[in-house]
Amino acid sequence: VNLGAGNDTFDNYPGDENTYAFNTATETFTIYGDMPSGTWSRDAAEQVYEISTPPEEREALIEAGEPVPHIVVWNATTGLRTESCVPGFEEENVSGDFIWSPDNRYVAFRNVLPDERGVPDAPTRTFILDTQTGSITGISDLARNHIVWIEEVYR
Repeated sequence: VNLGAGNDTFDNYPGDENTYAFNTATETFTIYGDMPSGTWSRDAAEQVYEISTPPEEREALIEAGEPVPHIVVWNATTGLRTESCVPGFEEENVSGDFIWSPDNRYVAFRNVLPDERGVPDAPTRTFILDTQTGSITGISDLARNHIVWIEEVYR
């Protein structure tokens, strides 16, 4: 797989779990190690993916009153990983399709709250992750099948 982000080109080689980046401007290599697959931002500068916290670690975080991370945004330029927690999912994993906003700041995704799973016709909620602040906000339980970002609003 070869994905470009600015001056960086990323490569994964068969049988090697590392991700390698080559910066064409500085002609330098960086090894990022094992990088889970996720959804690239529209400008290919960041990648968002869900993480699963092992049960023992999850329990320890909850007992300590610490947040349980669910989603990671990885910055391809800096290598920085920002973890975010989804409200109401402390003891559950999050899964879903991530949809980047046109300006690459926000990520939308949908999920059923853990305590509503298995309930017939339980609403699927839409959440928005602000990649600049790391905050996640539940915005609606009305959307059913699609998330669509509108680039411009005409009045």
